[in-house]
Order: sequence, then C-alpha cells, then structure tokens
Amino acid sequence: MRACFQAPDRAERVSELADLAAVGELEWSAVRHATRQEQRVAKLIEASDPEVGHGSTLRIACRVSGVKKEQDVADVHRRKIGV
Repeated sequence: MRACFQAPDRAERVSELADLAAVGELEWSAVRHATRQEQRVAKLIEASDPEVGHGSTLRIACRVSGVKKEQDVADVHRRKIGV
C-alpha cells in the first residue's frame, strides 16, 4: 500500500489503514479455499481516508457469492476507518 502525507502526526492514520489491510487478509483467507462456483463473482471493496491522502486508498479484492455479504463487509470496513 502506498500512502502520502505531509505531517508526522498522520503516520498513525496510515498504520490504521495497514492494520485494516491485515484484517481484510484474514477475513478473506477462507474465501480463497471456496469452490470455483462460489468464487465466480469478483468484487472490489474500496475504502479511503481523505485525511491521509488519495495515495492511501485501500483496495481489498475479494470474491463473494452474494450481494448481502459484500454490503456487510463494506460496512464493516467503513466503520473501522471512520468513513
């Protein structure tokens, strides 16, 4: 992940986004082991923190079989970074 910021106090916000990426990796590790049919739809969840900058956009590519699952996960990520 690439992050752009001018002030040192923004470093904490960058680390929060990095932690979010780790959480996303754990959540989707089980999805990788799903059958091909369950993985047929690729979804992109995008969350960004405007206080850090446009370069800090976090993208988590995940494969889910239902729209409800996608919405639930997106809501969780938005709450975690305060979007």
